[in-house]
Amino acid sequence: MKVCFTGLSLIVVLLLSGCVASEDPTVETRNDQPNIVFILVDDLGWDDVGYHGSEIATPNIDSLADQGIALERSYAFPICSPTRAALMTGMNPLQFGIDGAMENDAMLPRELTLLPEYLRQAGYQTWMVGKWHLGMAHVKATPLARGFDHFYGHLGGFIDFYTHVYFGGLDWQRNGTSVREEGHSTDLLTAEAIRLVEDHDGDEPFFLYLSYNAPHTPLQYPPAGGPEYSNISNLDRRVFAQMTSHMDTSMGAFFEALKTAGEYENTLIVFM
Repeated sequence: MKVCFTGLSLIVVLLLSGCVASEDPTVETRNDQPNIVFILVDDLGWDDVGYHGSEIATPNIDSLADQGIALERSYAFPICSPTRAALMTGMNPLQFGIDGAMENDAMLPRELTLLPEYLRQAGYQTWMVGKWHLGMAHVKATPLARGFDHFYGHLGGFIDFYTHVYFGGLDWQRNGTSVREEGHSTDLLTAEAIRLVEDHDGDEPFFLYLSYNAPHTPLQYPPAGGPEYSNISNLDRRVFAQMTSHMDTSMGAFFEALKTAGEYENTLIVFM
């Protein structure tokens, strides 16, 4: 399902209206909430997916569109931080001054309640895997302080896909601790998402915000094995296509993990 942030506000409201625990002891609390997986990919255009006629192969994204609901006429920000701020707050980010990529010393207003905080109140485990880009100068700006129980990924606007370096420094962490790991970031993020699903005990529903940095710059060849796109003459476009297909294959591996864990049919998947 390809949706924008305006659509998510409605989805969340509908879910929370049926899922928040009642303070009235005579009211039975629902315990059958669906899991929620929100997949956000970075700098993928409307016509960069197969089901919109792209030359780029995206069979797993296409399958989502085929199985679900595709919102084709929606407003969205073409820039990173406003998109993420809108998703996390349900508000127009221009209201609090976010109209472009956030500087490293900026952060979301602390008084705002974010999406994972609402979902945590509704009984969800809240996990974030991937790119944040909503504040990194202070620990209070980071995902663990803004409603996520678990965070694995990077805080800045981009990283080298292999060294995980951002402006000369390592930007790769698990729950506030920097980690040096070998591997392409798309592969590492997918492996983490799969691990979380496999280790999930099933007692509580989970909300997973899977925020891939691909196919954002830097344009770097992914690990070998996917389509080579020799038919694309522009080198940058060819690398972009390979990065996108690699990410799509990774999403497919994650969906298979959901199925193996018996969670696929009880999971709301939103792709943007």
